[in-house]
Amino acid sequence: MKTVSTSYLISNLYVLVSILLLSSCKKDEEPVLLYPSIYHTKEIFVTSDVRLFTKQGEVKDQAIITDFTNRFHEPWDFIKPKSGVIASSDRDTVKILAKDNAKIGRYAGNFHVEFHDNMIYFVPQDTARFEVDYMYELMLAIQKYKPLYENRFPVSTSSGYKTIAQSVVGSYAKYTSSQLTFPMLSFLLTQRGGYSYYSIRYNNSFDPTGYKALNTGDTLVVQESELIYEK
Repeated sequence: MKTVSTSYLISNLYVLVSILLLSSCKKDEEPVLLYPSIYHTKEIFVTSDVRLFTKQGEVKDQAIITDFTNRFHEPWDFIKPKSGVIASSDRDTVKILAKDNAKIGRYAGNFHVEFHDNMIYFVPQDTARFEVDYMYELMLAIQKYKPLYENRFPVSTSSGYKTIAQSVVGSYAKYTSSQLTFPMLSFLLTQRGGYSYYSIRYNNSFDPTGYKALNTGDTLVVQESELIYEK
């Protein structure tokens, strides 16, 4: 099995574009978890094909998809998932020291943990603020798991007003006693016929109905994967 480098995604699992919480899950009985529990990154699995969307819907012609990813190979190659064992120099750690004291990677803050079905949620102590713009709304639309908490309010600027969202920013993973599995979503967005683009990989799953939030003339490419941590 080949070795892949994932330092660009492992170090920031807590960021928004990487990490939002499910708001509608019913909390079940908490599973048995011994403290401390320490998990280390092990490998990545690609779990879906490359998919391409426009405002009109999904494009399933493989020749068109291949041509598009070839034309934008530089940003896409940087964030597309590659199955394989993670290089030892790029490995990271999740430490669950207590229910109210968990640490993810290099992030300095603490998280408390919650359990829903077979999912574990890492909830930070603080909220984060983001400007509500096209990119923010699109990312909310295409991801399966929505914010646990969000409050929007206007802010005065020199050019008028803009809307700010104050949100809970956390992380989630499938859970067993010996393994954490973080679902990851890679996406490349091109705008205005390809004159600008944005690409990133973050902790979420894909909602295929989200393409409706695309602007006319924009193109979205997505692919899903799983990042595995083991004890």
